[in-house]
Amino acid sequence: MKLQITKLDPTVPTPAYAQPGDAGLDLRSNVDVVVGPGERAMIPTGLAVAIPEGHAGLVLPRSGLAST
Repeated sequence: MKLQITKLDPTVPTPAYAQPGDAGLDLRSNVDVVVGPGERAMIPTGLAVAIPEGHAGLVLPRSGLAST
């Protein structure tokens, strides 16, 4: 599947798979933020993504940082 991605901030890296076979793309931001335990933060991605009908876009924690 190809996603239509528009960079709203030209300095933000384009989302990419880190390894072949990865289930999701790595999404980065140019903003340095520390989010403490139990806290939430809105962090801009600098991107606009057209999600195809019948699909969903999810932002999840990195697998190495996810709580168990």
